[in-house]
Amino acid sequence: MTTDSLVDQWFSMKVSAVLQGQVWRLLTYAFLHNRFDLLHILFNMLGLWFFGCTLERMYGSREFMKFYLVAAVMAGLGFLVLSLALRIPGASMIGASGATMAVFMLYGAHFPRQQILIFWVIPLEIRWAIALYVAYDLFPVLHMIGGTNLHTGVAHIAHLAGLLFGWLYYRNGWRLDDAWNSLTRTLSFRWRRATTGRQFKVYKPVDEDPVDIDAEVDRILAKIHEHGTQSLSRQEQALMERASERYKRKS
Repeated sequence: MTTDSLVDQWFSMKVSAVLQGQVWRLLTYAFLHNRFDLLHILFNMLGLWFFGCTLERMYGSREFMKFYLVAAVMAGLGFLVLSLALRIPGASMIGASGATMAVFMLYGAHFPRQQILIFWVIPLEIRWAIALYVAYDLFPVLHMIGGTNLHTGVAHIAHLAGLLFGWLYYRNGWRLDDAWNSLTRTLSFRWRRATTGRQFKVYKPVDEDPVDIDAEVDRILAKIHEHGTQSLSRQEQALMERASERYKRKS
């Protein structure tokens, strides 16, 4: 659902506009909200703050920022694909819910048994809260695929796409900062070769730390997953801080 402001007209996720080449909308829509629905932005920002702060400490600011932005794009793509599949080229949306759902899923994948308070009253483990969200969003999507629009005013497919991306990111151990660095090095090399006509050798410095940090981080994350952050030793906490700094330094 969108409003009619000038900002929304240029930056909301409009399927027809994206098909005309306005691809920036796949990201910019996530920074817009309906000014008449303050609860929408309130819950999104509370969720981002509550779950995102922990993830930022775990992954580092640079990696977490890339995760959030890519999650927004993936949610936008999910909305685009379903709209085209259902032949709704005029569909549009705004809001950060898709990206926030990805953050929620990633946090829940790390801490599935941690309890949260639904509506600040009902205690529920995160894994079951995620299951409820999936059911809540899947039901109207299946109805739309079946030809019935429930007119909820919510982009449920964007939520599901965000949840899926968060799970795949966790399941596959993706690191977007590493992928970005590899891409920029490749593009830089090809640019130099195209402009100079010479072949360059790319020197990749060896990590000065003899410890296999990535393997240790995976082990510690698995320990957090099973026993929570309170189970970490001082050495493990220090290693996580070093790993976080390592991700932050990468460019």
